[in-house]
Amino acid sequence: MAVNYSSQISRKFCSLVGVALLLVGCRSSNEWLPMPLGKTWDYSIRKGLNKSIERVRVTRHVPIGGTEGVELASPTGVTRLAWVNDRLISDMVVNSRFKTPVTIARTQEVNAYNSWQGDVEVAGITYPASTQLQVVEEKLDLVSGKVNTMHSTLILTIDSVPKRTIQIDTWLQKGVGIVRQEQQINQRMDTQIELLPHSS
Repeated sequence: MAVNYSSQISRKFCSLVGVALLLVGCRSSNEWLPMPLGKTWDYSIRKGLNKSIERVRVTRHVPIGGTEGVELASPTGVTRLAWVNDRLISDMVVNSRFKTPVTIARTQEVNAYNSWQGDVEVAGITYPASTQLQVVEEKLDLVSGKVNTMHSTLILTIDSVPKRTIQIDTWLQKGVGIVRQEQQINQRMDTQIELLPHSS
């Protein structure tokens, strides 16, 4: 008997962005996204008609892909991030695990390319998956004014039944970190988060 896991994937990945985040050299922090232990960010979250505010905190150092990273915790879940040169990598995004770390953002412009292939574990079930990543410089309008950012667009394709495509857009401001992030599921807006002015 065929089992349809699409509802499980939807429930788990609907929170990929909100708000444990998806947030040079091999280290847990750099000038684009400083991540010292105890660091916090406060984000406004919009998901459909619902709005909330959540705090993300750097809680501890953890190994990620052969380098030192950090664990971020929020009411939504746990995310693990590390920097490798200009790449922000992760092996866990809100309790969904990548068997090998995936690049979720970069600080240099790149054209769209197939950046990763591997397995992702969702709700205890493992699926083949792949990503494409594109990065451009962009001036972003925030409540606090216009800021210069690096805008990374990550497209994650999960070979489930049915196939699911998740697009995560991340805007990084140097010295501040993730100032905005948006998630679309199968080309429909799902979650939007934005850094509150007092957090920067």
